[in-house]
Amino acid sequence: MFLLGAGLVAAAGASAQEVSPRTYSNTPTGVNFLGVGYTYSEGDLEFDGALEVEAAEGSLHTGFARYVRAFDVFGRTAKLKVALPYVDGKWQGKVGGMGRRREVSGFGDLRVTGEWLFYGAEAQPLEAFERKEESTLAGASLTVIAPTGKYQDDLAINLGSNRWTLRPEIGIAHQRGPWTFELAGTVWLYGDNDDFVGGNRLEQDAFWAGYAATIYEFRPGIWVSAGVGYGKGARTAVNGVDRDTLQENWRFALIGSYAITKGQGISLVFTTGTNRGVGYEPTTITLGYQLAIPWP
Repeated sequence: MFLLGAGLVAAAGASAQEVSPRTYSNTPTGVNFLGVGYTYSEGDLEFDGALEVEAAEGSLHTGFARYVRAFDVFGRTAKLKVALPYVDGKWQGKVGGMGRRREVSGFGDLRVTGEWLFYGAEAQPLEAFERKEESTLAGASLTVIAPTGKYQDDLAINLGSNRWTLRPEIGIAHQRGPWTFELAGTVWLYGDNDDFVGGNRLEQDAFWAGYAATIYEFRPGIWVSAGVGYGKGARTAVNGVDRDTLQENWRFALIGSYAITKGQGISLVFTTGTNRGVGYEPTTITLGYQLAIPWP
């Protein structure tokens, strides 16, 4: 019972709510960014009320590598982002007073994102790049999450989702002097997992979400941000039978970025939040490093 319940939670709550400031900022074309980082995450797991699961919690250690390429599409700035995580996770809880535990490590699902700033961001190469003191940018993106992560069909808690996921997003950012204000809305669209816990079929409704963020830049490459996000949806069904797994959650984020040199920087991210209904309620800390490499 614990494994089935945890599977429903993992499916409904995995990374569905994100706050990502500076997504809608202009970047010189012809530049590559290589990044690595580490995230620690821990939090409570809330289960379907029909399951007798108590005191459930999880913790994750995640290392990740990321590649970003900025280029020109119809005279506007576009980016391609590729990210792959490696995760070491532990989950524990009580079923009928008996302790249960699950530990697993391996690669998570590959994520590929295409972004395009369709308004206010003329594509400029690095040697001619110039930022405006006041500007409004608007853009859209599509993220594809591929089922490449570690997955065992006899266990319900897994690092991979064993399904495809699409996440279209649209957003706008307005810069005035050192301040930038950003709004974005997104929807997570989940494919079916036809091999959920021994051949069952797991389906999931869309998860609708959005965030708002305020950024203050001290000088190029050195900035701080505070943001808030809200999301609702992602009810699951197993073999066509709806489960009581609707999510409604808030996320809060504090982010700082510091340029070590003109082409290198580090970032520190803290996120926390609340969740109503089934799902994972994590607090996370992420430390990242990024290197910019001009490449025609």
